[in-house]
Amino acid sequence: AVEFDEYGAGRGTRVHARLFADLMEGAGLDARYGLFLEFAPAVTLAPVNAMSLFGLHRALRGALVGNFATLEITSPPGARRMAKALERLGAGEECTRFFTEHVEADAVHEQVMRRDVIGDLLDREPELAADVAFGIRASVLLESRWEEHVLGAWQEGRSSLRPGAPGISRPAPPR
Repeated sequence: AVEFDEYGAGRGTRVHARLFADLMEGAGLDARYGLFLEFAPAVTLAPVNAMSLFGLHRALRGALVGNFATLEITSPPGARRMAKALERLGAGEECTRFFTEHVEADAVHEQVMRRDVIGDLLDREPELAADVAFGIRASVLLESRWEEHVLGAWQEGRSSLRPGAPGISRPAPPR
C-alpha cells in the first residue's frame, strides 16, 4: 500500500518522483535525472546508499524495514514545515505539492508501517527485532549527519552541493 502510493496510486502525475521533478522545475532547477548526482557529497548519498544496501540483501530485510519505517513515520512533520516555508516564500503549488502529498500520505503510512509492516514482520520473525532497531538507528544517524551538513551550508551562505553544480547560485545568507 505504501509503495503503491509512492508510485502515484495509479496516476502518473502523482508519482512522487514526478512531484519532486515538478518541485525542482518550479524552483528553476534542471530536473533531468541524475544531473546533480556527481555534485552530491557522500553525506547526502549515505541515507539512500544504506537503503539500497539493505534492500539488495535479504539477510538485511529487518534493517530495511526499520529504515523504511523510520522514513515514513518521521517525514510528515518535516514535510509540513517545508510546505509552510515554501508557501511563506511565495513558491508555487508545483513546489509545495511534493511536501503536502507527504504530509497526507505519510500520516497514513505511519500506521501501516507500525502495525502491518513492522508488527507483522516481528510477529512472524521475532529474531529480526535487533535488525529492525539497527535500521532505525542507522537511518537516524545518517539523516542527522545530512541535516547538520545542509544546515551548516545554509548558515554559511553556500550550497550543500559540491562546487560546480549546474544552475546553483550562491544562496542568500540566513536572516
